[in-house]
Amino acid sequence: MLLLVLVFIDLWATIVPHKFNTAGIYDNPFYRILEFAIGLVVADVNMIEEGCWMKVLRSRGMLVMSILVFMVGVSVVQHLKDVNDYMLLNWIVLPCFILMLFPLGYIKMPHLEKSKLLNYASCISYAFFLSQYFAWQSGKWFVEIIGYNHNWVRIAFTFTLCVLISILLYEVVQKRLVGLIRKRYNI
Repeated sequence: MLLLVLVFIDLWATIVPHKFNTAGIYDNPFYRILEFAIGLVVADVNMIEEGCWMKVLRSRGMLVMSILVFMVGVSVVQHLKDVNDYMLLNWIVLPCFILMLFPLGYIKMPHLEKSKLLNYASCISYAFFLSQYFAWQSGKWFVEIIGYNHNWVRIAFTFTLCVLISILLYEVVQKRLVGLIRKRYNI
C-alpha cells in the first residue's frame, strides 16, 4: 500500500513544477528522497514476499517486457510530441523501472559480487544519490563558463563531479557516522 501511495505522489509530482512554477522534480530533494523511498519499498517487498505472483514479477520475461515497454513508450511519446522535460515521461518510466527492480534483485552473478570496484560503488551509492542535487547546477554553470553547450559535456562533467562528491561524502561523513553509531550501540 505504501508503494502505491509513493508512486502516486511521484507521478503527480511531475505536474506540480509546471503548474506552480516551483523547482523541477530533478532539482527538488523532496522528490529525490521520494524516488529513493520507492526503491527501498520495492527492495523490501522483493526480499520478503513470496508466492506465484512474485515469481512472475521476478521472471526474466518481466524484465524483457519492462525494457520493451520503456523503450517503445518513451520513443512513441517523443515521436508524437516533443517533450522538453523528460520527467513528464515518469508515467511510463517509473512503473517500468519498478518492474525492472524485481527481476534485477534476483539475478545472481558471483564473479561480480566479489568485485572490489563494484562493492565500493555500492558503498558510495547513497552518497552518489545525494550528490546529484549539488552537481546538477554545477554542471550547468560549468557548461556556461566553457561556452561549449553540448549535453554530453554536461553529462560527463556532472557524472564525474557526482562521483567525486560521493567519494568525499562517503569517506569523510558516512564512514565516520557508521563508526560512531556502531561504537555507540555496540553493533
